[in-house]
Amino acid sequence: MSRVRPLTLPLFCVVLSPTGTRFFYAEPVPKIWRSTRCCNDRLNPPKLRQTTGSNSSPATPRQRGQLKPTSLLETRGCSLVTLEPAESLGRGDIDLLITPVHFTSPFHQKLKLLEEDYVCVTWRDSTRFGDTLDLAAYKAAGHVAVSFAGGRTPGLDSALLLESGVERRVEVVAGSLLAPAELVIGTDRVATVQRRLARRVAQHLPLRLWDVPCKLPPLVEYMQWNRVRDADPALKWLISQCLEVAAAI
Repeated sequence: MSRVRPLTLPLFCVVLSPTGTRFFYAEPVPKIWRSTRCCNDRLNPPKLRQTTGSNSSPATPRQRGQLKPTSLLETRGCSLVTLEPAESLGRGDIDLLITPVHFTSPFHQKLKLLEEDYVCVTWRDSTRFGDTLDLAAYKAAGHVAVSFAGGRTPGLDSALLLESGVERRVEVVAGSLLAPAELVIGTDRVATVQRRLARRVAQHLPLRLWDVPCKLPPLVEYMQWNRVRDADPALKWLISQCLEVAAAI
């Protein structure tokens, strides 16, 4: 240890920062690349190939696209929730976006997927509402609402109700579309839920379904994708599968 000399040289720390040129080309270069890719895909459309595993075994039905993705749309509550869908599509971060028509972008391709109306859901053993759920009882009750992205993006039902002039007394906020129906159990709260979703959950939970006591526009879901992906056969296949599943539910 006596031969070890203390370090006397000064230490330097180099910090790299983007130059002005980098900021100048940050936006146009990706746009040029996406436009070039779009032209190339149109001139030389890519083709899907049936593949096999590493052991040369025959392709499975899922690989051949014969297995219907029945849970494709049912799991949309677990998909990515972004506050900037248009920007994400433009950057290529999202291949296919499924979103209500209110949140679609005018700058990208879109196609209607499905239309759904809403119902009210309460605990089946609740004695608060009697035989009918009128507007006065609806406003007086506590509600379970939905919000995404850490509470920064309220569910579409909240926006539609406000458009109809109905203000709810929200007591509980859930982070998924399935949770509100579960959170009314054992309470006198009301949840406003998509009809198909409510019917499915009511098969397993003690729930009671009511018509919404006010005029509420339907939920219209659209698919959107970047226009540079128009010739992508994989994306075309995914869109066709989504349409097939949506028609069956």
